[in-house]
Amino acid sequence: MKKFLWIAVVFVAAVACEETPKPETVEVEETTSELTDSLGWINQQIIQNPNNPELYMNKAQFFLKNGELQQAMDEADRAISIDSNQTAYYTFKADALYDANELLDAKEMYLKVISIDEKNVNANMQMGWISLIAGLHEESFVYCNEVLKVNQYVPEPYYVKGLCYKELGNFKLAVSNFRTAAEQDNDYLEAWLQLGYMYDAAEDTLAGAFYENALRIDSNNMDALYAFGMHLQNWGLSEEAIAQYQHMIRVDNHSHDAFYNIGYVYLEQVQNYDSAIKYYDKVVTLNPYNFKGYYNRGLAFERDNNRENAKADFGKSLELKPDYTPAAKAMSRVH
Repeated sequence: MKKFLWIAVVFVAAVACEETPKPETVEVEETTSELTDSLGWINQQIIQNPNNPELYMNKAQFFLKNGELQQAMDEADRAISIDSNQTAYYTFKADALYDANELLDAKEMYLKVISIDEKNVNANMQMGWISLIAGLHEESFVYCNEVLKVNQYVPEPYYVKGLCYKELGNFKLAVSNFRTAAEQDNDYLEAWLQLGYMYDAAEDTLAGAFYENALRIDSNNMDALYAFGMHLQNWGLSEEAIAQYQHMIRVDNHSHDAFYNIGYVYLEQVQNYDSAIKYYDKVVTLNPYNFKGYYNRGLAFERDNNRENAKADFGKSLELKPDYTPAAKAMSRVH
């Protein structure tokens, strides 16, 4: 249906004598996209076709797009009351509830989808995640395996199974599943990260290669940059570790962890106390309640023979955390 808006355009004729300006009317057609994006247009369609469930789903999507979860759920329920066999309607509700962290309600909807379509990949995969979050590892395995029965080349179920085995303390099977996830999708960043974590826990230098793979996919990923920096730091590769942390700061100049770790490397490994102090200055500026930041800056001052500043920082650390033993011991040294 076309709607037209009347717009008045005022103009003055170029004549010698003064005349009263006359309005000229111009028809402007409202675009279809503007109409279909409006709630009013959807309601008009529902009035004309009250038994069309897809229209209620359009309305549900409109509400969800605008952050109105409950209204979206209500409209989806109206669609379901008209056609209760459409798994897409339950899936819409389940996914929206899952994204809103309403996991119990989401679980109910996913189970409804599975009761209609037991091989539904999305519902089984999401139930695998929900079971993992709930600590129901065996249940998570069942849902992940259902997905793999449909398609054995999907990486996500292997990844979730890897997380389950990791939580169960089974290093071998966790690594095996993370590797398989990465084999199915070479750009599965989270799988490469988990492999890095696992190999780091085993004190295996191969962890670094996994972090590099994650950074190949996203060179600005903060988790990968931090993990790789920690890996290099723990293996005594100070300059390389600092480079990773500095990259973090370029991505986010409020990265507290990056400033803290650079300060630590300068303090303990490089023994450049001026640089350590500079970075811990930034740490306590970003977080004035970081008692460890004050303590470490105090150590840098102490080792640089600046006892007064060291004493002030150890005191501040104890003010923030009176039972912090390292600061108490340090205070006794500089008193």
